[in-house]
Amino acid sequence: MMVLVVVVVVVVVAVLRSSKRRSVKAEVGAPGRPVDAELPPIWPSTVVGRLGVAVLGVEMLAETALLSVPFLGLAALVVALVLTSVARFALHDRSAAVLVAWVASLVVTVFWTLFLLGEVFIGHE
Repeated sequence: MMVLVVVVVVVVVAVLRSSKRRSVKAEVGAPGRPVDAELPPIWPSTVVGRLGVAVLGVEMLAETALLSVPFLGLAALVVALVLTSVARFALHDRSAAVLVAWVASLVVTVFWTLFLLGEVFIGHE
């Protein structure tokens, strides 16, 4: 499961790095002159964004280094998903770390939920 998270994070960072675009800003004196687009910061600028990224980091460390506690990982992923969603969409934190943490926690939470639903409805054989 953590390999999937690492792959998603690498892909998102690669897409963010390759999507440096130049915007065209209309000015009175020189219409259509290209102006460098302001890139978003890498680290979160809000406290909620920092907490969301930290919870996801602690969850990844807990999954690999600590004893297995039932549903600790799922609970931490849901908390990270909620915190990064609030930071990204309600507080408009445009940092790359919040985006990567939001995408990673969303993907892993969806897959984990589908796995648990399969265990409940189909059963373990």
